[in-house]
Order: sequence, then C-alpha cells, then structure tokens
Amino acid sequence: MRQMVLDVRDLEAGYEPGVPIVRGASITVDQGEIVVVLGPNGAGKSSLIKAIAGLVPITGGTVLLDGKDITASPAHTMVRLGLAFVPQTENIFPLMSVEDNLRVACGILRPREVPARIAEMYAAFPDLARQRRTAAGNLSGGQRQMLAVARALIVHPKVLVLDEPSAGLSPKFVAMV
Repeated sequence: MRQMVLDVRDLEAGYEPGVPIVRGASITVDQGEIVVVLGPNGAGKSSLIKAIAGLVPITGGTVLLDGKDITASPAHTMVRLGLAFVPQTENIFPLMSVEDNLRVACGILRPREVPARIAEMYAAFPDLARQRRTAAGNLSGGQRQMLAVARALIVHPKVLVLDEPSAGLSPKFVAMV
C-alpha cells in the first residue's frame, strides 16, 4: 500500500508580495518514490522547492508532510518535522572538516546516536570517509555534493528535497552523487 509523505496542493509563492513566481503547483510524493521537477530556466523550479522547504514565502495553497500542515512552518523547523533540503550552492561549511560538517548536521539527534549516524554516512559515501579530516572546501565538486547529501540524510528525513544536485558536476560525479 502506498503512503503519501508529501502533498503540495495549488501552491503559490514568491519573493515579493503580489508577484508570484510559483502559481498553482501541485505535487504528491509517496514513501520511497523519487519525484523530479523539470522545466526551463526561470520556470520557478528552485522557487517551488524553496517554498516547500520554508525558504520562500507561500501566499496560497498547502504543503502537507505526513498529513501535517507545514505550509506556515519556518525553515529552521523543517528538519525536525522530517523534511531535509539540500540547496544548489553554499550547502557545506568549506572551512570545517568533512567530519565536522556531518557533526553539525546532527544537531537534532541525541548525542549517543551521532557516532552511528556518521559511520552510516561514511559507509554510504566512502570518499567522505577517506577525506574525514579534510577541509570541506578542498573537496572536489562531486565530493562536496556527496557531503551536502550526507548532511541531509544523516537525520533520516521522511522527505529529501534536492535543488539541482548535479549542477556543475562531471558525468562521472553525477553518477556517484
């Protein structure tokens, strides 16, 4: 039986009052399902994703996560609610080590859970394990994106939202991410 985890209905959102960028968007995501939003540059894909994540003001419609209305929830509460967001750029702390980037992402976890979750991410992304003490800013583009995804997955979100996860990556690294 399919279980809907994200239900976006008739969403309207934009950066300026009275100037909607997203108009009437609806998306449903079932557990375990991968949904991709496609469209030309400037169509509002990133704005839609950021609105779902609480980063762009929503002026109409609803966003339900596991049946709970999160339409008006601020961005900083989304991870606790079960939605993790990986922005297209500026999605790691470049001066911090790989391991410290992962530790920072564990802020909502119980301290005793942190070592196992970090080990889980290193198992999923062996390149990160080999670079654990390296400053994140010294990683390749593909490794940085892996780190950004690992930072989001480490909290076991119900829904993972990625904005342009392959932007700027070589085909080799797209497959790895």
